Amino acid sequence: MIDPRHSPDIPIDRKAEDWAAAALSVIPGLGHLFKGYYGLGFGLMLVGFPLSLFVGILIGFCTLGLGLILPVMFWIGVMGHAYCIDSRHHVHHHTARPA
Repeated sequence: MIDPRHSPDIPIDRKAEDWAAAALSVIPGLGHLFKGYYGLGFGLMLVGFPLSLFVGILIGFCTLGLGLILPVMFWIGVMGHAYCIDSRHHVHHHTARPA
């Protein structure tokens, strides 16, 4: 049986998927998980954002709070990356279809 989600006749609204990934990136890494980048998504959630938050707070003490912009810049960058990358869920594999 052919999966209708992978049918070339059904258009995929990639723009809506991109915006959904960016919106889900309010929690850094969740947009990447949504698009199928599981390693990167979990890495951003468990290591990337906590590390950027720690470094931002640490630098914030030395720069009178100016370093707190680093986690915000990281978060915006993650959102932009989640928006721009292609989804891994819509890759068509060239396999023989069942008769």
